[in-house]
Amino acid sequence: MHLSHAAALFGLLATHVDAAYPITPNTGGVNQFTGERPDRLEINGFASSGGPAWDLFVQCLSDLQKRPQTTIDSWYQIAGIHGRPYAAWDNVKKAAGAQAGGYCPHSSVLFPTWHRPYLQLLEQNIWQCAQTKAKSYPESTRNEYIAAAVTLRFPYWDWVAKAALPQSPTGRTTVNNPLFQYSFQSSSTTGPKTSDFPGNNAPQAYKNTVRSPRNGVSNHQTVNAALKRNAAYLHDTTYLILTQTDNYAEFSNNGYPGTIQGYGSIENPHGTIHNAVGGSGGHMSYLDYAGFDPIFFLHHTNVDRLVAIWQAIHPDSWVINQRDTFGTFSIPAGLQTDQTKLYPFVKDAAGTFYTSNDVRDTRSLGYTYPEIRPWGKTAQQNSNDVRAAIQKLYDPSNNLARRHNHKCSKRGGAGSINPSDRVGSLNPPPAAIVDGKYKQWSINLEVNKFALNSSFVLCFFMGAPASGPEEWLSDVNLIGSYPCMRPMGDDLPEDLKIYGTVP
Repeated sequence: MHLSHAAALFGLLATHVDAAYPITPNTGGVNQFTGERPDRLEINGFASSGGPAWDLFVQCLSDLQKRPQTTIDSWYQIAGIHGRPYAAWDNVKKAAGAQAGGYCPHSSVLFPTWHRPYLQLLEQNIWQCAQTKAKSYPESTRNEYIAAAVTLRFPYWDWVAKAALPQSPTGRTTVNNPLFQYSFQSSSTTGPKTSDFPGNNAPQAYKNTVRSPRNGVSNHQTVNAALKRNAAYLHDTTYLILTQTDNYAEFSNNGYPGTIQGYGSIENPHGTIHNAVGGSGGHMSYLDYAGFDPIFFLHHTNVDRLVAIWQAIHPDSWVINQRDTFGTFSIPAGLQTDQTKLYPFVKDAAGTFYTSNDVRDTRSLGYTYPEIRPWGKTAQQNSNDVRAAIQKLYDPSNNLARRHNHKCSKRGGAGSINPSDRVGSLNPPPAAIVDGKYKQWSINLEVNKFALNSSFVLCFFMGAPASGPEEWLSDVNLIGSYPCMRPMGDDLPEDLKIYGTVP
C-alpha cells in the first residue's frame, strides 16, 4: 500500500498526488474454500504465548510509532483521526456547519461501524510491516515468521473477563514497550504544545501518553483499582446488553432514547474503560487525545468484538435512521443512516467512502474473533453457537441468564436485596430469589452530556462514599460509574441527552 506515502503537516489541510489512502481487507490467511478467517486474539493470551506472531506484532507496533509525524500512516496521524488536532486526514476536510471535534461519531448510530475501518487502518499497517519484517529473519526461522505474519491480526483486551491492564511484554531483545505509551516527537520539554494542540489542556503537559498520572507519571496501580471496582458493572452490563438487548439502535449508542428502558448501550461500558484508564488528567479520559494511547486500540478492538458478537446473536437487526444532534468534523448534525459515509475512510484508490453496510460483516475485512465461527452454518446456527460461547465465557453458572428478557421497567419478581450484599454479584443473595424469580435493581438515567464545560463522571454509591472525589472510582461503596465524555470545542450544542443503565 502506501507505507512511504507522505502528507502535509497535520496542522494544515493535506493534499495528495494520488487519489486517496485506501483501507483494504487483509486477505492473508483467508481460506478461499471454507471462508475461514484468522482470529483477532486476546492480548493477555497472545502475549503469554509469545512466538513469532508476538515478536512481529511488538516490533511493527514500535516501528509504526517511530514513523515521522508528518507521514499519513504514522501513529501520530492515525491516532489524530479520532480527535485532535481537528485537521484533515487524507484530504477529507471539515464540513461546512460541522462542530469542532474529530472524525469519530459519539452518541451516534454510527459509533460501532465507524470504528471498524479505523481499526482496519491500523491493522493494515501492522500486517504490511510484518510481511516485510518476517522476510528479514535468518533462514533457519524465516519460514516460521513468514507463516505467522500472514495470519497476524490486531489483538483485543477483554476487560469483561478480566478488568485489569494487560501485562507488559517481555523478551530477549529490549525495546521500548509500544503498548505502555506513545512518545510525541516534539523538541519541547513540556509536551506537544504545537498548533495541533492549542490551549492548556492537561495532556499537553506530557511528552508521552499517561494513565491516571501522579506527579507526571502513569499510575497503573490506581488504574487497576478503578477497573477492579467497576468490574462487576462492566461484566454484568456488557453481558446483559449482549443477550437481552435486541434492537441495534438501543445497543449501538447512548444517544438513542430507547436505552432508558433497557440495559444501556455498548457505548456506556466503553466510556467507563476510557475514564478508569485515563483517570484524572490521563489521555484516555479526553476524547480529543485518547487515540494516542496505545491501549485505546486494544480497548476499541474489544468493543468491535462485542459488536460482532451482538450482531451474530441478533443477525437481523441493523443500523436504523437516527438524528445526531452533534455531528463530527466531516458530518454536520442531522439524520444518519446505514448509507452515511464513514469519513475519512475510503475503500479504493478512486476515493469511495465506506458506509456502515460495507463493514456489517467482519469477514469482509478479513478477520473474526474466537467466539464467532460462522462458516458452514446458517445464521440461526451461528447465533445459537455464539450465545452459548458467551454464556460459557461470561456466565458459566447461569446466574445472569435467570434475568427475564423484558425491559428493566417491566421486570418482575418478589423479594428484596440486602444492602450489604455486593451489587452486581454473580450469585444473587437467597432473599432475592422468591418462587424462582430474581428481583434485580437497576438505575436508569438520562443526562445532558454537555451540562458542564468539561467531561464529567456520575458515580453511584451504596451509602455515602468512604473516600474523597479523587478516589471515587475505586471507592469501596461504588456501585458503578457513568462517564459523560465531550470534545473540548467551544461551539457545542447546549443540550444532548444520553441514556444508560447501571445494574
